[in-house]
Amino acid sequence: MIAYFAHELADPAVQRRVRMLKAAGETVTLIGFERRAYPEQAGAEAPRHVLGRTQSGRLGARLLSIMGAVPRAFMLRRHWARADAILARNLEMLAAALGASMLAGGKRRIVYECLDIHRLMHGDGVASRLLRMIERLLLRSVDLIVVSSPAYAERYFRTVQNYPGEILLAENKPLGAASVARQARDGPPWRVLWCGNLRCRKSLGLLEALAGAGRAEVELRGVAAADQLPDLQAVVARSERIALFGAYRAEELPAFVADADFIWTVDYFNAHGDAGWSLSNRLYDGLRHGAIPIASAANAETARWMEDRNVGVVLQEPLAETLPAFFASLTAERVEELRAAVRAVPRSDVEMDAAEARAITARILGAAAPMPRAKVLVVIPCLNEAAHLPRLLGDLLGESDGTAVRIVVADGGSTDGGREIVAEIARAHPNVTLLDNPKRVQSAGVNLAVARHGAEADFILRMDAHALYPRDFIGKLLAAQAESGADAVAVSMRTVAAGGGCFQRAVAAAQNSVLGTGGSAHRSHGRRRFVDHGHHALIRRDAFVAAGGYDEGFAQNQDAEFDARLGKRGGRILLAADIVIDYVPRATPGALFRQYFNYGTWRMRTMRRHGAAFKLRQLAPMLVAPAVLAALSAPIALLAALPAAAWLGGCLIYGLILGVRAGSVCACGAGVAAALMHLAWSLGAWTSTAQEGRRAEAFRDDANMKRAANDIAAPADG
Repeated sequence: MIAYFAHELADPAVQRRVRMLKAAGETVTLIGFERRAYPEQAGAEAPRHVLGRTQSGRLGARLLSIMGAVPRAFMLRRHWARADAILARNLEMLAAALGASMLAGGKRRIVYECLDIHRLMHGDGVASRLLRMIERLLLRSVDLIVVSSPAYAERYFRTVQNYPGEILLAENKPLGAASVARQARDGPPWRVLWCGNLRCRKSLGLLEALAGAGRAEVELRGVAAADQLPDLQAVVARSERIALFGAYRAEELPAFVADADFIWTVDYFNAHGDAGWSLSNRLYDGLRHGAIPIASAANAETARWMEDRNVGVVLQEPLAETLPAFFASLTAERVEELRAAVRAVPRSDVEMDAAEARAITARILGAAAPMPRAKVLVVIPCLNEAAHLPRLLGDLLGESDGTAVRIVVADGGSTDGGREIVAEIARAHPNVTLLDNPKRVQSAGVNLAVARHGAEADFILRMDAHALYPRDFIGKLLAAQAESGADAVAVSMRTVAAGGGCFQRAVAAAQNSVLGTGGSAHRSHGRRRFVDHGHHALIRRDAFVAAGGYDEGFAQNQDAEFDARLGKRGGRILLAADIVIDYVPRATPGALFRQYFNYGTWRMRTMRRHGAAFKLRQLAPMLVAPAVLAALSAPIALLAALPAAAWLGGCLIYGLILGVRAGSVCACGAGVAAALMHLAWSLGAWTSTAQEGRRAEAFRDDANMKRAANDIAAPADG
């Protein structure tokens, strides 16, 4: 059963969704508001429960009505509390559904249906920003967003609201096949139909002028918004070629659409909001019954849909000039060509059958999205990783989800037998390749693998030989990318000692805490979100190539430097924090110190190149080296040692707390490990700052980038 929280119970679009859900075999309960009466009564489609009355367009008033709706919905919980999913139409109903669900207790699947975006959501004022903030908070509890146009996902939920979850495109196609005979007209005046919600003042003016020119007659059918068209009756009264028929029932629509030559899909009502993003319901209704759609180029998404199918008439602005000019030159032969194009549109593009209804309903209920067949190039840059390669390659070869996977081990000259291990596995598995990486750095190895073997790949997956990956890692990454549309998918990281010594346990405790990582995004687990940088995993190959690949001048931190370039190009990085890999830390203090010294060195280089500002988690360790240096003057000025003493004491105390929480004596040394990490990072950062001149570095980096970009832009598979 699906509980449908609707903003307007009698709205035709709501009824269309109810019919779709029922055609898929689901029981539907309607809970929501009344605004105005339609000839088509909601009670005929599903049981309904009224929460109150609201007014069209007044989003603020509608949101205030939620305060009373939540307790009323809670009182009605016996009708919806056991639903398999709650479908909430529009922002105010999402708030009501979440509030009532929280009061009722228990976990429910929440689906947010957004078929238009109120103009107030697009503004720059305080009210608009507040509403968007409220929506972002509510979206954290949403399992799926249903949109009727791809532009809502691409231009609002992904980019404005940064929603990282699953978005389902369900166009507003009517259910079932059309069966009304077409009524053809041989010449002017051509009949232009404007039906549905009549609310666009500019459209009325354009159509009045068109009718006055004598080449067309205009038919108006639907419910007019009195606040937007107060003079509608006067317009109709003074025009001999405009007829107003008022509201209609759903079963009446096929006949009067079939009797029209053209159907008006133009809408300027939300011109400063989403008017260019929507796909007009009239587009589908007109095409399935033979009417030729008229669109404005300003309604970009509808225009794009029509141009992709070479159907209908898309007019450039201003329509005050192009619309009468089009009809003045219109011939019967041209009309017949346009009608033939309408007949050529596949029925599946304008009508929803039972199979599509079942597929959409299944997604609403939580079924997984169909996994797209993708070709993935897995690149493993490594050096002396013989102890880990058999396990990693065995796990990768065991993934059989229909995905075409090619595995390239880019070896930097291993001497521990790792090359022989890969060569032996490659003899048994043709999709495994051993690639020499003469430059011996990871960035160069990945670029070379993409250039040599990535021509047909859809995605690049970078993996580390010494990390431990979860089962079905590739499948989970592809699913996260498909749901979010991200250009890159980063994953969360957890440090594990993996049977190592006491020092490794201390390092693991430090790196898994804010003490060691400063709250770095890819060290958190749980909620998915878009980030500026994360631990690299899956990247779209075309995005990787377009951004120039990795900078081979970066021996480390090449992922952060690449992410900065990707972000400047508009690329989006999803942190799939629910996908966690395990990382084995360095085993000795010397190795850990060298690692973090290099981290600091290369992080500073990345920040200088891209003009990035310090984050608090970077600024704090940056101060460690100066504090330690100042402490050396303690024999002269005792207070000079205070900053270093406070830092070291804080590390040691926090480390003890971590050890007690973990019940591990070794973990109590986390403070020592963290202090070593902080000091090494700080020394590396200051050393990089002292040694590198910005102008010389920029010149050298640009040269490296140009060479890398040229190498990977023209891949030669082999």
